[in-house]
Amino acid sequence: MARIDLEGEVWARPWEGRPGEFNARAGQGPAWAQDLAAALSAGAEVITNAPERALYSRDLAELPRVFEHLLFRTTPDLVVRPATPEDVAQTLRFAHSHHLPVTPRGLASSAYGGAVPTQGGILLDMLSLKGMSLPNPVGLTVHVEAGARWGDLEAHLAKRGLAVYTYPSSRFSTVAGWVATGGYGINSFKYGHFSRWVEALQVVDPDGTLHAVTSADPTFPLYFGSEGQLGVITGVTLRVRPRPEIERPYLLYFDTLAEAFAFAHALAEAGLRPAHMKVIDRQQMANLNRLHAEAHPQGRPLVAARDALFLVFDDPKDEAAFQAFPLPRDEAPRHVAGALWHERFFPMKVKRLGPTLLASQVVLPLTEAAAFIQAGARLGERFGVELGSETYIVDGGDRPQALVMAWFTCDARRPSYPLYLLLVQMITRLGLAHGGRPYGAGIWNAPFNRAKFGERWEALRAAKQALDPQGRLNPGKFPLVRSRLGNLPGLMLHPALFRMVVDAALALAPALGRLARGLDRLGPQATPVPLAHTDLPAGGDHGGMPAELLEATALGCTACGDCIPVCPAYLVTGDETVTGRAKLHTGLKLIRGEAVTPLEADKTFLCMYCKACQDVCQSHLPLIRAYEEIEQRLAKRFGRPDELIRAFIQEAERRRDYYEFIGTQPFPPPQPELPVDLIPLAQADVEAPPAVQEPEIHAPAPVVHRGWKYRIDPVPTPSRRKAVGKFLILRDVDLCINCGQCERACIYGVHTRNPFDVRKMAEPESALCRNCFRCIQECPRLALSMDFNPAYQALGQGAYTPDIVASLAKQAERGQIPVLGAGYRGPFSGPGFDGIWTDMSEIVRPTRDGIHGRETISTAIDLGRRPEALRFDEQGNLVMDLPPFIEIPLPVLFTLPEGAHVPAVVTEALLRAAHQLGTLVLLRPGDRQAGGEAYQEAMALRLGADEIESAAGLIRRVRLVEVEAASARLSDLTEAVARVKAIQPQAVVAVRLRLDELAPVASEGLCRAGVEVVHLVAPDGLDDPQAALVMTRWLPQVHRRLVEARLRDQITLIASGAVTMAEHVPKAIILGVEGVVIDWPLWAALECHLNSEGCRRGGCECGLESISPAWGAQRVVNLMASWHNQLLEVLGAMGMREVRRLRGERGRAMFAAEMEERVFIPLTAISRQPSAVSLTFTAESAERAEENVDSSLRSQR
Repeated sequence: MARIDLEGEVWARPWEGRPGEFNARAGQGPAWAQDLAAALSAGAEVITNAPERALYSRDLAELPRVFEHLLFRTTPDLVVRPATPEDVAQTLRFAHSHHLPVTPRGLASSAYGGAVPTQGGILLDMLSLKGMSLPNPVGLTVHVEAGARWGDLEAHLAKRGLAVYTYPSSRFSTVAGWVATGGYGINSFKYGHFSRWVEALQVVDPDGTLHAVTSADPTFPLYFGSEGQLGVITGVTLRVRPRPEIERPYLLYFDTLAEAFAFAHALAEAGLRPAHMKVIDRQQMANLNRLHAEAHPQGRPLVAARDALFLVFDDPKDEAAFQAFPLPRDEAPRHVAGALWHERFFPMKVKRLGPTLLASQVVLPLTEAAAFIQAGARLGERFGVELGSETYIVDGGDRPQALVMAWFTCDARRPSYPLYLLLVQMITRLGLAHGGRPYGAGIWNAPFNRAKFGERWEALRAAKQALDPQGRLNPGKFPLVRSRLGNLPGLMLHPALFRMVVDAALALAPALGRLARGLDRLGPQATPVPLAHTDLPAGGDHGGMPAELLEATALGCTACGDCIPVCPAYLVTGDETVTGRAKLHTGLKLIRGEAVTPLEADKTFLCMYCKACQDVCQSHLPLIRAYEEIEQRLAKRFGRPDELIRAFIQEAERRRDYYEFIGTQPFPPPQPELPVDLIPLAQADVEAPPAVQEPEIHAPAPVVHRGWKYRIDPVPTPSRRKAVGKFLILRDVDLCINCGQCERACIYGVHTRNPFDVRKMAEPESALCRNCFRCIQECPRLALSMDFNPAYQALGQGAYTPDIVASLAKQAERGQIPVLGAGYRGPFSGPGFDGIWTDMSEIVRPTRDGIHGRETISTAIDLGRRPEALRFDEQGNLVMDLPPFIEIPLPVLFTLPEGAHVPAVVTEALLRAAHQLGTLVLLRPGDRQAGGEAYQEAMALRLGADEIESAAGLIRRVRLVEVEAASARLSDLTEAVARVKAIQPQAVVAVRLRLDELAPVASEGLCRAGVEVVHLVAPDGLDDPQAALVMTRWLPQVHRRLVEARLRDQITLIASGAVTMAEHVPKAIILGVEGVVIDWPLWAALECHLNSEGCRRGGCECGLESISPAWGAQRVVNLMASWHNQLLEVLGAMGMREVRRLRGERGRAMFAAEMEERVFIPLTAISRQPSAVSLTFTAESAERAEENVDSSLRSQR
């Protein structure tokens, strides 16, 4: 049974039913509709909802409604979309038994009413039959179903190196439609009428008999141009040819129209064979220039405003013969001819100059064409219109014909419009007077049927009587027009009466023309139709498209139907009310205050916003802007059907034919269990806690686990502002079709649908991009591109590269190890820490067990002086006093950047974080604190020798005091340390010492003087990009000096300056220190971009004054969680169980410079300067050692 879509109900569950179908719920309809649906196949569809049926009540013609209502019942009672030719046969059998009229319809791209019902009944929408067979390689034939479009057929054949012989000027019209209505078009000069290339037709007779009619059948010619009077064509077998070698266009100018036709006639008589030939008069050339000027206001005219002959050759031999033709000619540049050849598929774009386009099409002898066009132009002048024409020269040979298409623009809203409709018939009558015949018949040319069919007239009448004696197939048009009300209104279309009226109108043309011009002034003035890609003014109470522009856009629609076959919404729904021309019809009803049903309003919202309709629109209308305006008006009246829209998008993305339609392949459904930010494998044994926006300020969460295993549990803490990504994903909104393919391709969440309108794609979240190019590769319209983000490249300065700053912020957000892609992505050599590689011989261990596996790895370090030995009594009791020391579970201390502007909330955030982590923050006595008393245990004091007494109260409350080496003498510095000890004997005292070439000697002297901790300070990494060189050069020398003096275990070394990443912590320890002190990485965790002087001079541009201390503390804790896990990975891969053993273990690292020397120096015999200064310690007297230290300290000052 076919699906049935009946009027009367709003769509509640539009996709309920079989998978892949778009079903409306059934309501009430004609009693026989259910019976017909039961007779059809499951894929067929029966439609009776009023808005959609109304769309089938017209074709290209714009007629006053009074004409239609008075003469005919043009709205069908139901519409059938067959799925197979057998469905067509079943429909005709049903109609035959129930005495119902049937009207077949393709794209309805004609303007004569041939596909418009006259008595209601059943309308067969043949667009659903669009199958195509593979070409027969032997006979070079292909079979296509009735609804196959010429553009699709061309692409189908082009893949196999084939082409059709001739085709119409619309790529979107159907093959069977051209059989039924015309047959002359492009390439018809060389290859003649389309019927020459048709092998057979598959036809359903009016009684439902399905059979084939071959070219040898006597009735075969009668089906061409008969507009469905003898049967419904369901398939066409046509001959094809190898794809032509060339398609070379030429445009020749002439002074008069007669000269252009004379030259064309001479070419035909000489036996030249251009594939395509047409004459364009100067008025049409002027129209082309006007259209070109709209799109290119600053450009030159496209063509010369002269009469012209346009030719196209598809064979080099024919082109060579033409080039040798002796007659003189004025040729346009080749690129101009190429532009006109491209425009061959858009003959109706001249409607933009209207807003209404009326045309007459007449076939007549070539020798009469010029006289007919000139006579028509004179007649048009009487009515105040400018007649333009294009003439296809067909049937090249001894008796070539001319298919003249003469048109003019007017305005259907004006009272003069009926007179212009009469003018069309007057021009057609002129064509008959010149020995011609109408090209199309339908309703409005039916009075000329005898002239149109000529010698076929009697045979066609006889066949109609034999096959359809009741006249049920496409009724009321052949042989005579039959209308409502006892056919009284239809008498005016009786051939004899109609000819009398038209002949009288020709005689009265001057008076009628003056009347038409006078009535023109009474109607509304035409609003220029806007172009698709121009900026439109806003208007209305919601700032949308002004009403006059919306009306102009709707009136500018040619109703050609080109938007239907390219519409993915039509593919999914099979419903023409979702297409462009239907939406503009709804918009026109809104402007005019006509009734719109809720069902009609809901269907208007079913749009993918792919812009395919706008791309193929002959009139280049701003359809997307118009849709948005129509939707805003409908939403204001009916509300927005969001659930229906979401269901529609889901259905489209579920269907495989939708992906084939847009030219791509579907992806497997996404795995919902995988989050956007994947937990790295190294943390797979750690279950991430749920995200929180703001931890409690007054009571920090106990996220640090102490005891036999130290572990930091991060809490996802969102950024305060939009993250800055390394790459920018740029979406060209003019190319994007909102298909969602990028969203399905991206596993990182860069692409999502707009949450406020799921039919459109949101702006890409470029900060999540990982540069995999998957979305760019999968985009079917090449709408995506990638570039480096200038804002990202501006991050950081000095040693803090953009990658480092962004990575620190990302780690602070979730506490995860920054794992991207596969393998090591950093530099394999370089200055500073980049020239050191850690040796990970046990790499399998953390991979197997996880970084929080079965074995404990200690990251704790001790700050303080260690005794050379412990002394115990005979009972094992310790009999000596231990020097004070501090154990911290992480080899990282915090400090404030030198000279930075530090808001109080930042200080509190760092203290809170250090308190949770168990580490220390080095603060000066004057550093601002808010609530710092609660975290006193995490505070360490940094002061000068002259500040000791004034800071005595603070010294008594802290565990670590750092004294700056302000004195030039060791004795003065020793005395300052003693003063601190006098105030707080249990404090560990550190000395701050600049790291340079004098640091090794100075450190030895400080150790001998009893100093417990030396803080070696390298240049600030934010100011000096080479700061890491200082650390990698001099830290080993300090460590080696103390080892050679056998003093290394009596002192703790910590270093700061260029520790910018987690990997620098183990490398610094390998170089000889116990731990590190960091500053700017903490600022990066708080989302400081580290690229401004604002933090130094005050007035932070990153807004650190406004952060929540709890939020800032958690960000720092998350950063340390990531650094701690990375340290565990390094230790685990080395097979170490505590970080203390890593100190000075140079054998645990590889140094690029040393390896290069070992490998390359012997090969090249080129000596290199050593990368570090070797200092050998020799024991001196105490006085000499003190002198050396004093000298070092003086130099540091």
